[in-house]
Amino acid sequence: MKDKAKIIQCIGWGICVVLAIVLIVIVWTDRKKTQERIMQIRMEAELQESSAEDSTNSQTASDDNLKKVSSAYEDLIAELQMNSFVCWGDNEMAGSGKNTLPKAFDEVANSHLLDLLSVPFGEVIEKEKLTIPTMTVDDMSVSNEGLEEILVRAGVDELEVGEWVLISGKKEPVNIVLRNSNSRSIMHFAQQKDTRFGQVDISGVKGILTRGEGEYDEDHPRLAFLRDQAGDSFQVGQGTEVEIEYAAKYLGSIPIFFFEDNSVDTVDSADEFVDDLERLVQRYTEIEDEDGESSEELPYVVICTVDEDSELDDSLKEAFDDHYIRHDTYVDEMTEEGYKELAQKVYEKLDEQGCFDEMRGKIAKATEELKSAKE
Repeated sequence: MKDKAKIIQCIGWGICVVLAIVLIVIVWTDRKKTQERIMQIRMEAELQESSAEDSTNSQTASDDNLKKVSSAYEDLIAELQMNSFVCWGDNEMAGSGKNTLPKAFDEVANSHLLDLLSVPFGEVIEKEKLTIPTMTVDDMSVSNEGLEEILVRAGVDELEVGEWVLISGKKEPVNIVLRNSNSRSIMHFAQQKDTRFGQVDISGVKGILTRGEGEYDEDHPRLAFLRDQAGDSFQVGQGTEVEIEYAAKYLGSIPIFFFEDNSVDTVDSADEFVDDLERLVQRYTEIEDEDGESSEELPYVVICTVDEDSELDDSLKEAFDDHYIRHDTYVDEMTEEGYKELAQKVYEKLDEQGCFDEMRGKIAKATEELKSAKE
C-alpha cells in the first residue's frame, strides 16, 4: 500500500511540475506577446507622430510655395504692361452686332494670355481667386460709313463746320452741317445712336454730336450739336474746326483695320483708297518722340474682303506687305466660328511682328525666378 501511495504521490508531484512548467511557459509567452504588443503600439505611435510631423511639414512647405507663387504672380502683374488694341473699319469690322471681329479678337487674345499665365500660376490663380489681367479691344467701327468719314473720326483729317450756324444758348440740339477739312466733302456719318465721336468742342464750347431733327437730306445730313451746359448763343462760321475727343483717344493702341472692297466706291479709285488707308495706318502706328520725330512703329494688321489677285488686292499687298490679310467672306455670310478663325490669323500676324514678345518675356522671366525660389 505504501508503494502505491508513493507512486500516486510521485505522479501528483509530476503533474504539479508539468502544470508549473506549463504555467511558466504561458506566463512567459503572454509576457513576450505583451512586450511585442507594447513595442508595436510604440512603433505605431512613433509612425503616427512622424506622419503627422511630415504632413505638417508638407502642408507648411505647400503653404510656403503657395505664398511664393502668389507673391511672384502679384509682382509680375504689377509690372506687366498689357497691350491695348483699337479696331477701325466699315461694315466688315462692325459685323452683325452679335458676331464681330473685335469681340472674337478680344476672346482669342485673352485666351492666349490666360494660357501663358496658367502654366506657372494656374494653381494659385484658381486657389486664391486672383484677378487675371486682360488686353482691351476698343471697337471704333461703324456700319454704313465710308473711309472718308472714318478718316475724320480717327483724326487723320480734321472735321469742320460746313455752313454758318447759330448755336443756341440753351442746352438743346442744333442741326449742323459738317465737312472734311481736307476734301471739303459734306460728311454723311452713319445715322445711329453711337457714332464714336466722344465729346466734341466747337469754338471752346463742349458738347456731343447726336441725331438731328427733320428728314435726312443729302446736302444737309441729319446731325446736331448738343452743348453740355447752357450759356451765351453764338455764331459759328464755315470752316470752324470741330475737335473730336476720340480722334486722339486711342493713339498708342495697336491698330487693326478691316474694310471691304465696296469701300472703294466711296472714293474715286482703288489707288485713292489705298493712299487714304496708308494715311490712316500711319497716324496709328508711328510713335513720335518729344522732338516730333518718328521713334518707333507699332505692329498693325490691315484686312480687306476682296477677290484674290484683283487690282485692289495687289495694291494692298504692295502697300502693306506682311501686315496684310486678304479675306474671302463678306459680313452677311460670316459666322461666329468664321470671326474666331480670322481673329486667330490677326493674332498670329501681330505675334510675327513681336506684338506679344515683351509680355511673353516677362512671364517667362517670372517663371524662371519662381523655379529658383522654390529650389
